[in-house]
Parts: sequence; C-alpha cells; structure tokens
Amino acid sequence: MPYVVDGNNLIGHTTSLHLNDDRSRQALVQKISLFHNAGGGQVVIVFDGEPCGLVPAGLTLGGVRVLYAGGRSDADTKIKSMVSARRNPQDLIVVSSDTAVYNYARQHGAKAMKCHEFNIKMTEVIKGKSAEESKPEVGELNEWYRYFGLEKDEKDEG
Repeated sequence: MPYVVDGNNLIGHTTSLHLNDDRSRQALVQKISLFHNAGGGQVVIVFDGEPCGLVPAGLTLGGVRVLYAGGRSDADTKIKSMVSARRNPQDLIVVSSDTAVYNYARQHGAKAMKCHEFNIKMTEVIKGKSAEESKPEVGELNEWYRYFGLEKDEKDEG
C-alpha cells in the first residue's frame, strides 16, 4: 500500500531534522528510502515550496518519489488533490499530523497516519530488516552443527 508523506510536516515532527535546513530534506529522503528497501512499501514525499539543490523535483529512488508543491501551492493542497484524484483512495496511507490533511484523507476513504506513528513504523521496519539480514539461515546453522560434531536436538527446534 503506497504512502503519501507530507514531507515538511514529517520533518517538523522528527527531532533530528530541521525545517530550515535542506540537508534535513535529504536525510528524510534517505531514511524513507531505507524504509522502502526494507520492505516498507512505495512512498511519495510531497514538500512545500520549490525544489532545493540537494533533493531535486521528480527525484525517484526505487519506490520513493519526491514531489514539490511549488510556489503557488502547498503540500497540504497537493496531497488532498492526490487523494481526490485516486480511483481507490483506500489504497493510500497519508502521513501527516496536520489535522486538516489527516481528516481529509480519512473522510475520502484513505488511511491516515500521524507523523510520530510513521517515524516509529520506519524505525521498526528498518531495524527489523537489519536484524533479519544478520540471522543465519537454518541450513547454515545445521552445517555448523555438523562441522562441530553436534547433533541438533529436535526439542531445540521450534
């Protein structure tokens, strides 16, 4: 299920990031890219204003795409129009702690998630993938048991 993220709103709700720093946009895109690569799903990040040099408009990293609202609009309006234009808005998860955006998404059938909830989910998915990658395969464990002359007791399986 794809996410539509209110980028500036998420930056504002992330303690390590700052709204007036273009590097925060870059750091957010990188973290969301890790989330996507760990199996978190496709994400569209919508930022207020014009593109910054570190994160250009239309940037796509795998399943992560960056959009800007431009000078005559804002991310809230762009996200609302994305929800309205969606044939099946129930297939979207809108991430914003802005009450108007959050309520609009829900009223139009999309799922909605507050920024702090998404930050927790991102951390869990990223950490979960890292832990999973470091776990040895069962076949690999059995080879080590045989190598050291240990027979794995069936009651230990499970």
